[in-house]
Amino acid sequence: MARNKTFSNTYLSADYTDLEIHCDGAIFFAHRAATCARSKVLEAECKTGLAVEGKTVFKHQIFDAATIDCLLQYIYTDDYNVPSSNSEAAAGAAAPASSEEGENDMHQLAAHVYVHAAADLYDIPPLEALAATKFVAAAKPVKESDRVEFLELVARIARHTMPSEQNVLRTKVLQMALEQKKLLLQDRTFVELLFERNDLDDFVPRFICGTVAEYEEAAIRTRAKHKTSIDNKKVDLEKAQTASEEAVHAKEIAVAEVATLRKDRDSTRQQLGDKQRELENIRTDRDDIRQQLNDRQRELENIRTACEQSIVSRDNALAEVTTLRADRDETRRQLNNSNSQLRDVRNHLSAANTRARNAQDILDRRVQSFARIRHCRHCGDSPFEYTIDEEHNARCSECDTRHHGERFFV
Repeated sequence: MARNKTFSNTYLSADYTDLEIHCDGAIFFAHRAATCARSKVLEAECKTGLAVEGKTVFKHQIFDAATIDCLLQYIYTDDYNVPSSNSEAAAGAAAPASSEEGENDMHQLAAHVYVHAAADLYDIPPLEALAATKFVAAAKPVKESDRVEFLELVARIARHTMPSEQNVLRTKVLQMALEQKKLLLQDRTFVELLFERNDLDDFVPRFICGTVAEYEEAAIRTRAKHKTSIDNKKVDLEKAQTASEEAVHAKEIAVAEVATLRKDRDSTRQQLGDKQRELENIRTDRDDIRQQLNDRQRELENIRTACEQSIVSRDNALAEVTTLRADRDETRRQLNNSNSQLRDVRNHLSAANTRARNAQDILDRRVQSFARIRHCRHCGDSPFEYTIDEEHNARCSECDTRHHGERFFV
């Protein structure tokens, strides 16, 4: 491994290794048995290296020292950690620079891209998969200050990978861009660089096509939502129309009931008049009977000494008087019942007239209240055309907005 660096394999030392890799000013020590077992490409490079004091020495000029460091970490530990840029293995011209405050997200992602490319170069598929996994895990939303570096990252991926729908790195950067497409497309500098650069390979058309496809899907969802809303409005309108028809029908029934009550009232008045006339006739008959009784009594006083026929006539007259008295009492009882029924009918008729007048008055005042509305408070339709719902509220014929009239109570 590189001089003066500490790794998980602390036993490595220049005295016990048989391979030196010179890269970007750094020297890495390794064992040919370990490296060649991992990669046939490394085995071929070792065969072309120089033999110096029993060691194979070759110079690597493709990737920077940090990438070779990660490669050797994986060979010995099956894992790797990206070294910080302020370590002794400084990044070369091909590696991204880090800020003074520490490594940014783009530096970490670029390091994983280089490791992925090195794994592809040296034909180490497990390392290639591990680098892709670390790249996906380290990916975060692109900061505004990192947008230019993001395009640099895309260009690096385009240089080191082949176009493919299964390529994890290309797919992930496209996903990162699509997740922030609105912000990125609003950045004029980003858009200009996006179309000016010719080293982004298929990223630009895939980004544009993905953006258009997502907007089309959003438009389809919006249209479906609007259609559902329109269907719901139609159902509500049909319900409102049904409620209006039911209200009209209820009004017709109420008017018919009022007419029936008025007819019953007139009939009751007629019956009451007939009963009063019958009562007058009964009173007249009673007076006549009384007069006859007086006459009979005077006749009886005159013919006290009359014969048995006169006595029989008297008894008959008395019996007739008893019958007339019973009739008179029955007539009085019937008269009292008629008076009681007449009072009940009058009470019912008065209550029915009161309810009918109150219902008609409330309905007229609500209609007058709705007539004072000049235009719809929601859609502005004027003159205001409306229908009455089941709660006796006005609903706009255009937008179905409910308008409350004045509250009236019985």
